[in-house]
Amino acid sequence: MQVLVQKYGGTSVGTLERIAGVALHIKSSYEKTRYKLVIVVSAMGTFTDELVQMGLGLHPSPPKREFDMLLSAGERISASLLSIALHRVGVSSISLTGSQSGILTDEVHGNARITKILGNRIRDELSTHDVVIIAGFQGVSPLTKDVTTLGRGGSDLTAVALAIALESKGCEIYTDVPGVMSADPRVVANANTISHLSWELMSDLAIAGAGVVHYRAALVAQKFNMPFEIRYSQNPEITGTKIEGHKMESPQVIAVTSKSDQAHIRFSYSSEKIAGHLLTQGLQWLWKNEQAPTLYRSFHEKDVGVETVIDSSFANSFLEYQETLAKEHHSALQSKTVDANLAILTVVGVGFRHAPEIVRRVLSCFEVMPRIFEIKDHAIVLSVAPDQEQIYLNKLHNLFFNT
Repeated sequence: MQVLVQKYGGTSVGTLERIAGVALHIKSSYEKTRYKLVIVVSAMGTFTDELVQMGLGLHPSPPKREFDMLLSAGERISASLLSIALHRVGVSSISLTGSQSGILTDEVHGNARITKILGNRIRDELSTHDVVIIAGFQGVSPLTKDVTTLGRGGSDLTAVALAIALESKGCEIYTDVPGVMSADPRVVANANTISHLSWELMSDLAIAGAGVVHYRAALVAQKFNMPFEIRYSQNPEITGTKIEGHKMESPQVIAVTSKSDQAHIRFSYSSEKIAGHLLTQGLQWLWKNEQAPTLYRSFHEKDVGVETVIDSSFANSFLEYQETLAKEHHSALQSKTVDANLAILTVVGVGFRHAPEIVRRVLSCFEVMPRIFEIKDHAIVLSVAPDQEQIYLNKLHNLFFNT
């Protein structure tokens, strides 16, 4: 049995009319390929945000288990509605929740990690149906038997993980843009579609602010050697972006992206002896809270410190966590500074550590040296004032893509 996995995001299933359109596209895909189809769906439009506001309206800090029960409802609604639409156009289908699909996770609510996909129910249903629709973003902890969610954007991860587990012929992620772009098309009018990207560069772009696909989906795909495609939901025939083990040898800029509302945090420990442990714990805390820091590095002054750039909304809780850790180890934070409300620009590509000309061109856009400037092999990270974010994003894009 040959299986193809497709994922449709919230915009693609945002209205009943769009769900009906997705059903017709799924029918066409099945008739063309005769592959059995496993469809992963997100919640409709902004419905997850609405559910969040409902929960917060009743409790400023809802129990995490109950919050997962609430938020997982959005994807189940999309899955059942799409199955109804498919039956209307004559396609045999059934909708399943994450737990019914055998998606097993750890017990962490709000940002669970997939530990295993059983998939027996999916395979059984594919023997009697042409299409099985899976509610994305969710699974179940075998330890607690509770519903868990995978973090915002987790439906991408669901799709890639299912493609791996089912040994799919392919994985197609449908979104509201024609593919991965060289910049945000809402900000840079002449942004173009990138035809191929490596898993690593896709992950770097996602961490740096490109919202096309979740960075964890790219990392899992890389680990298990699973290519996938980003395609345009409004015109599925358009060739989008293929994400695979694509290698480029010469230094090259692939895209520019940005993130708003970022905080630059610096602090140092009074004990160098435990600094390494506390640094590691801090990074683990960030990943657990779905924070992939744009910048995270240690530095030496009088003592060992850390410098990180994360979402401003997490700055205080991150520092509180670090202070608690330090006290537990009979140490203390010697100094700490928080520079909030920054915009972080990232130039993404390959070979930057050995490309002084690219670095020189990037810096030529700035009259004053950015306060944050970091060169990695795949990324050049810079800070700007919030009101200059769009200006510099366009400048950098024009520098490398309009020559």
